[in-house]
Amino acid sequence: MTFMCQPCRFDVLDGWQDDDHKAAFAAFVVSANHHINQKPYPTRAISVSQQRFSEICNQAIQLSEGQDITTAQAKTFFEENFTPHFIDDAGKSGFVTAYYEPEVRVSFIKDSEFQYPIYRQPEDLKSIKHLTIKPNTVPKNFDFARQVDDGYEVYSDRKAIDCGCLESKGLEIGYAAERSDVYFTHIQGSAKLIDDHGQTMRISYAAKTGHPYTSIGKILVERGIISQEHISMKAIRSWIAEGMKENPYRVDEILWQNQSYIFFSQNSQLEDNLGPVGAAKVQLTPRRSLAVDRSIHQFGLPIFINMQTDLLEDGDRFRRLMIAQDTGSAILGASRGDIFMGSGEDAGQIAGKVCHDAEFYILLPKN
Repeated sequence: MTFMCQPCRFDVLDGWQDDDHKAAFAAFVVSANHHINQKPYPTRAISVSQQRFSEICNQAIQLSEGQDITTAQAKTFFEENFTPHFIDDAGKSGFVTAYYEPEVRVSFIKDSEFQYPIYRQPEDLKSIKHLTIKPNTVPKNFDFARQVDDGYEVYSDRKAIDCGCLESKGLEIGYAAERSDVYFTHIQGSAKLIDDHGQTMRISYAAKTGHPYTSIGKILVERGIISQEHISMKAIRSWIAEGMKENPYRVDEILWQNQSYIFFSQNSQLEDNLGPVGAAKVQLTPRRSLAVDRSIHQFGLPIFINMQTDLLEDGDRFRRLMIAQDTGSAILGASRGDIFMGSGEDAGQIAGKVCHDAEFYILLPKN
């Protein structure tokens, strides 16, 4: 882990003056409320004074109570309380992708059309990442395992679960009509489930089997099934859909290369204008919440992103203050980020195309 945080001035941040700091402030307040009123976010590799960060959070909460602050006031808040630092990740360029909350058509009862289950966490699947001594029966890189009478063992992988090892255990949250919907719900880590009667349920990541994640997109490219220039979320969805009609065994063989399997929990009483609950235990804000490497970045901190793309803004650059509020197994490194785009198909179409180099500036508390 080799990187440097080089302090700089706000006036060297290209696009800082033009950003909507009010929107960033609103997302920051969501995390500030959790940090102060529920559970403080622990500091990480980039060390932060918890006392000072708590003071800033309290100030943000007080500013937001009973008044609608202006963009200028929000900008002043960030400039008075933070110092931007350019993240120099051993000379490597920063890298940004994006994700979204799928809207999945489901039935809450299995029938001939809706057959692919979305599961909640099994009772015997336990987190082991906080154990002082990891069990020697489970690989060291596994954070989850099955609890048995004499300890822990490796949990079932994607193939075993797809073949029905969890059936009849009452774990089904709902059933999708398309296998690709279940797979991409796993990839995104959340979804809005909607049945044909208009009933809606929002679910988010609860746990995983512990097996390592493997990109099937990479496998499809390596095997020449989809070319590198045409690989995308849409292309993978189309390949799965066609494969399920023509050769479902071939789809099995590819999907089972990714042994990781995700389980979900139901989220109730969420605000409609916000996304699902992220790893920071707060609802995500579209285009303001950033998934980061949680071993390096403390949740709740602002990070300014500057990258060249015509997908997200009017013009050819995305220059925006984000808040670290989520993480992901593929988000590794000090200058690696994943932007939450929002919910639904439109957000998904854009998210699947974001794959860009970027500059990262983390805002650290002054003093």
